[in-house]
Amino acid sequence: MSAFTLSAKPGTDIWSKPSTLTFNAPTKQPSSVTHTGPIKAFKSARVSVSFPWSQQYDQAGLILGFRKTTLTLAARAPQRWIKTGVEFYNGEPLLSTVGTDNFSDWSVAPHPDGEKAVGASTWTTISFEKVESETGPSIWVYLIRADGKKQPLREVTWCFGNDAENWNVGIAAYVARPNKDGAEPLEAQFKDLEVTFESFKQDIWYDEETQPE
Repeated sequence: MSAFTLSAKPGTDIWSKPSTLTFNAPTKQPSSVTHTGPIKAFKSARVSVSFPWSQQYDQAGLILGFRKTTLTLAARAPQRWIKTGVEFYNGEPLLSTVGTDNFSDWSVAPHPDGEKAVGASTWTTISFEKVESETGPSIWVYLIRADGKKQPLREVTWCFGNDAENWNVGIAAYVARPNKDGAEPLEAQFKDLEVTFESFKQDIWYDEETQPE
């Protein structure tokens, strides 16, 4: 998929807690290939992102959304999701991953360009990959370094639970700017976050049972 941009207004996020559910961040699915399918058919997805981080929780990356019917991320929140990408937190960009099965949990890791100044931008490539092991399949989240090496960020196992055959998965790029109060300078409270994406790729195989007509 060729390069494209997405913009998010302040107050947009993808996040679930017992006290709140927010799923109003802009997303974009791949346009040239099928972007939904059975979870058992999922293989991998990746994207590269670049944006000038400046506000607390500024973020962009890749999301997998799961629901028991055909997925359209723009229509409503999926019942489960995993998102990963770059998130600006406490004055530095971090590699951020959120897994949501009912409610969200969050993990972060250092960004290789974390020392760059506020307002700087750099290209970051992240991926989801289905990995088989002796204990069964899981989805691994990776940072793809400049030399092509994969840095593991997180393993997610609930995607392939006992009811996995009832779930579809959808792939999308996303951007969010949760912070809308107290942003500095003041005009930033009303400014959109614009993110550039490139190399948006996915790999979903279909077997005889799941081959679309």
